[in-house]
Amino acid sequence: MTRVRAVFGQAVGAHREAVAQLRAARTALDVARSGDSAAERAALAEQARRAARRLAPGWLGADWADTAELPVGRDASASAPVPVRIGTAVPADDLGYPAVVPLLGAGHLALDAGSPGLFAGVLLRLVAAAPAGLLRVCWLGAGLPAPFRPLRAAGLLLEADPDTALAAADRQLQHVAAAVRAGQDPAGLPYLLLVVAQPLPPARLRPLAEQGPAGRLHLLLAGQAAPLPHTVSVRSAATRADHSGTADGAGAVPGEWVAVSYGEVTAPAVRLDPMPPDELVAAVCRRLADSLRPGFGQLVPAQRWAERSATGLRTPIGVGAGGAVELVCAERTPHWLLAGSPRAAGAVALTAVYGLATRYSPDELAVYLLDATGFALFAEFAPSRGDPSWLPHARHVDAVESAADPAPVLAGLVAEVAERRRLLDHAGHADLATALSTVDRAVPRILVVLAGADLALAATCMPPVPGADPDGAARPEPRAEGGTVPRMRGDGAQRASDHGEPGPAPRRTGEPESLPVEAMLAELVSTGGAVGVHLLLSAQRPAAPVLGRLPGRLTVSDVDGTAVLGERTVRLIDPYADPAARARLREALWQARTPGSAPPEVPHATEPTSLAGE
Repeated sequence: MTRVRAVFGQAVGAHREAVAQLRAARTALDVARSGDSAAERAALAEQARRAARRLAPGWLGADWADTAELPVGRDASASAPVPVRIGTAVPADDLGYPAVVPLLGAGHLALDAGSPGLFAGVLLRLVAAAPAGLLRVCWLGAGLPAPFRPLRAAGLLLEADPDTALAAADRQLQHVAAAVRAGQDPAGLPYLLLVVAQPLPPARLRPLAEQGPAGRLHLLLAGQAAPLPHTVSVRSAATRADHSGTADGAGAVPGEWVAVSYGEVTAPAVRLDPMPPDELVAAVCRRLADSLRPGFGQLVPAQRWAERSATGLRTPIGVGAGGAVELVCAERTPHWLLAGSPRAAGAVALTAVYGLATRYSPDELAVYLLDATGFALFAEFAPSRGDPSWLPHARHVDAVESAADPAPVLAGLVAEVAERRRLLDHAGHADLATALSTVDRAVPRILVVLAGADLALAATCMPPVPGADPDGAARPEPRAEGGTVPRMRGDGAQRASDHGEPGPAPRRTGEPESLPVEAMLAELVSTGGAVGVHLLLSAQRPAAPVLGRLPGRLTVSDVDGTAVLGERTVRLIDPYADPAARARLREALWQARTPGSAPPEVPHATEPTSLAGE
């Protein structure tokens, strides 16, 4: 209860401070009318300006013309309310000072205008002032101004329909309430700013407005005339309110004189700030997005191979509004689907393989890499004429050219799953981690990556047209780091006994034919996760039933380096952005291998081909 009181205390303090400022505006107006001297009026205005600068420093209160050199991410505090400027209070012709209203940590802001463009200034001030991780924005409705779109790509802003946005608001309140009950300081939790850019029923908004300040949830409301708790209302004199609680009329516009009300206090003479220039908004949003752009170096932990895989696998793949976003292969999400174009989804798979290979040793992790896209996405993990190195974790690297090609290795993996299940039964344990502690051999978790799973299942794998992009568009022939990479054609499938794991054995005369590829994938989906065998499949057209059964799903954008995970936008690590760093990491992993360890199988390959995406 102490922390709950502290949260409400902050909100009450911000309310009182805002009321005091509005009362000061009324006092200034009364003084101006009373005939006091110009010097007294000027002193009063200067006092109000100093108070406004203290309440709203930097981006929170500066004129747009003075923001060009301001740093971002320094003006808002996680532990104190965050007021924001909306215009200039002018109680008399020769009196003027910034009009500052409480928002984050204190209340909400409602404009009677239906145009969401009025939010541009307030939203820009908040995102520019907030340190990384302090503020998440959910935009409900249409009309997101184009200059703010880099924030969406960076995962700082989510566009949502009413049901999705209101559900996110409810979850925010529940999450903060649970954290406070557990004794956590709410100042360590991010704010959620819900921008309601279309009218909603006041009955749905009222509970959010009432509970919002204590739950670090704050509302920017367009076209809402009904009074709501903890809400500053900005109304044009020309606006009329009907009985529905939504505004009727054009409402307030930038530069117009408005009345600002908070509780029982009204400041009748405030001129709204003009909208910030689009160029300024775009430049700031690009700066914020670039500051959050994850680099390949984020994949490399402080200590290589220090993690244990007994309880699952995890690696960062990008960043979102709350920080690093991980791909986790464990109990809840043993398998994943990467939905997107061959290059975009393949890049995520490449990132995941590198990230896992730096965290888990070959005794903890084995990988099987199957590529049905025809673009040699995993060629760098196998030895070549120009580069004899390989990924120590790789057991099998194959260029799949027909639906039958992955069958032998999948059959071996199905057999491995059956063997592991027998091991669990024999040991009398229900979970893999406990069972592994009782055996005297390395039983690594296995990651099976199949790029272009839809192509493999449809048996439509075709070699790429030279100079074609993985997405189907023509492009210049990509440049490889060290020349071409041969995808060597071997003598067919062979056992991987050098790695201490069962591999696919040739079918003997009289043995029944193996299951179809989709049936084997379905078997691995059903039974593999419980014994440490995980699937990471990518598909551009994931129509096959087995792909719909994968519990984890990441939808990868083809154009802006982002993905959607649940309701979060993730800014993805681009493994192709720094080829030199990738090559250094690959060399370091190879040099750290156990002496005498065997390279991966490479059953199929065609003529030398360049690395995709370079």
